[in-house]
Amino acid sequence: MNWGNATITSKSTENGMTVLHGNVDPGDKDFKKTKKITWIAQDKNTNYTVTLVELDHLITKKKLEDTDNL
Repeated sequence: MNWGNATITSKSTENGMTVLHGNVDPGDKDFKKTKKITWIAQDKNTNYTVTLVELDHLITKKKLEDTDNL
């Protein structure tokens, strides 16, 4: 976080994982016009397998009224 922006120079796939190579520019702090990415270190001691279940939208009404029963 707050390292500055990075320019991705190449992208490859290794063992089913996407690998990005780039250069960090610590002086470039204009985060408004850049895409955001994050990563997780590959560590058997701290990484766990999880199952993601997406339930769709729980509220389907555009605007909630004070009289709506949630």
